[in-house]
Amino acid sequence: MKTAITGFVLIAVALIAFVVCFTTFYVGGPGLKVNHVKLWGSVLSIGVGIVGVFLVVASRHQAMMRSGESAQWMSLYASSMFHRALSVERRSGCNSMSDNEPDISVWLSWEDGLPRPQWDLIETWVESQHEPPARCGAWAGVGRQWLAELGKALGEGYETIECDNFLALVASEGGSGRVGGAGHRLLRFAERCRAVLLSGLGGVAEFDAHSKQILIVPQNEDHYYRYLSLYYPEGEHGGSAGIHIRQGYPHVVLHGKELWALENTLAHELTHVCLQHLSMPQWLEEGLAQMFEHNMTGRQLVEVNVEMVGRHQRYWGRHGLDAFWRGEGFSRPGKIQELSYQLAEILVRLLVEESRPRWFGWVREPQERFFAFLREASASDCGAASCQEHLRYELSELAARFLGAGAWSPSL
Repeated sequence: MKTAITGFVLIAVALIAFVVCFTTFYVGGPGLKVNHVKLWGSVLSIGVGIVGVFLVVASRHQAMMRSGESAQWMSLYASSMFHRALSVERRSGCNSMSDNEPDISVWLSWEDGLPRPQWDLIETWVESQHEPPARCGAWAGVGRQWLAELGKALGEGYETIECDNFLALVASEGGSGRVGGAGHRLLRFAERCRAVLLSGLGGVAEFDAHSKQILIVPQNEDHYYRYLSLYYPEGEHGGSAGIHIRQGYPHVVLHGKELWALENTLAHELTHVCLQHLSMPQWLEEGLAQMFEHNMTGRQLVEVNVEMVGRHQRYWGRHGLDAFWRGEGFSRPGKIQELSYQLAEILVRLLVEESRPRWFGWVREPQERFFAFLREASASDCGAASCQEHLRYELSELAARFLGAGAWSPSL
């Protein structure tokens, strides 16, 4: 604050000095001779003004650093602020229980040879046996036991590891799969994602799981889909590399052959995790997740070109946007799934771009309106009412910025 005040004082003094010196730049008499003292006074006042502007900008930047605004999650370089060494604790498949941890084996049902905890019974026990401050530790103990049982059921080569905010079942050192032994690196990346999301989406993002966020990383695709079959009925579904399961103890399941692929998926799914407390429509949540994934990793950035625009205009022109606004297109197999994810990211990027703070961050009203839109957007009307109230235009106008004129309003 003092730096900003000093800057404003210097700017004011510089303006006064410049006006006085410049307006009396010449002295009277034949030839109108230049007064060199006042000439240099004008130059000096300009320099003082520049210093004042620099101090004001520096003060604003310091304030942004303190509030986390400069770590905007949409920045490609945001993660660099959060590189730090994280202690990762490795646990074997069998863990000893502490006195305040229940034996959850009596609350496990088994489906397709895999344990599925009866979360309602476990929650009742935790809440009846522990005061709120102690429940986080109790839930962490429950999570460790569950992952230990799940690892044994899936087969050899699994271990549980954890850090400050995450608990994970991953391929062990020497286990099968090309990402075996890389779990600790994945957890460090998860911590950076969490920090950037909380910083850049302040007032919107929340990580409110029972305790540590659980990650499950099956060794191969067979194990991945075998586990997901516990939560999805038989039938045809669009493919996936990861999913955020919100039932019971919310957790993220992901698979991939390379660490970079796991990082991409994890960044995407953690965005879903921090937004799960909202009633946000799927197109908006998926757009934010796509954007954060690409910006956090710097990989597979969306590239808008004439060919892509043409594909979208042709497809949505024929089929309309109802399946997109309602979220159905994100789980259907085929072209619609790919186009839905692309369109969601493009529309969200348009929203983010128009909401950036202006004038070195002093004018934040656009960003505040955007955050209010995110908090209040409802899946029940595809976000239409919140868009009208906070952004002051219709969803159809947003879609038209990319697709051109058309009947783009959702059918409510």
